[in-house]
Amino acid sequence: WEELEYEFEEFEWDFEELEIEEIEEEEVENTESEIIAIPGGFKPPHKGHLDVVKHLASKAKKVIILVSPKPRQSKAGDVFDLDQALKIWNVYLNAAGLSNKVSAIMSPDNSPVKQAIDFLSNEDDDPAFAQPGDVIILGCSNKPDERGNVDCSRFTGIEKYAREGVGVINPMNPQFTKYGFIPKPPVLSASQFRESVKTGDIDMWLPEEVLGN
Repeated sequence: WEELEYEFEEFEWDFEELEIEEIEEEEVENTESEIIAIPGGFKPPHKGHLDVVKHLASKAKKVIILVSPKPRQSKAGDVFDLDQALKIWNVYLNAAGLSNKVSAIMSPDNSPVKQAIDFLSNEDDDPAFAQPGDVIILGCSNKPDERGNVDCSRFTGIEKYAREGVGVINPMNPQFTKYGFIPKPPVLSASQFRESVKTGDIDMWLPEEVLGN
């Protein structure tokens, strides 16, 4: 917790100044080839984000959190940037005992869909992105929003962008719904968290693993 508190003190200072083979359910029972990619902004990450990671970390050999480079601002103009997001993710993952299986890295893109496409296509052959032989599972929520749109639906058809030899599992497909995640109420948002940081009233946004340290 002291480490996380220090990160939020830093915030205060910053404020001042191709064809894919069909993947069948029986083909993905062996988690040794499965990698879960979770794209997003995470400015800043909160306990709801960590709940998603914990759920998915039990279903694959590795989880990669793709963090967008775009900074976000609170209504008061307080800035939350990439470096802060990565540091806080590291605090969360260490506290949850997941740092050996989960990593947070920068994505060059701001859109979660574009993040996923670049991760799958890996045109620059980045060793941290999808490699031939990998089966990539896109981390997302199966819960409909107020307009009835399911988060996972934005990744429909994304398999076509994967590089040769990379399999893709979309939790929207009925046989793979176990990979989707339905958040527990209350549903949290990073934008609400940003507004709370200024007041210091942030306990509801922090993982239990962090509050207990």
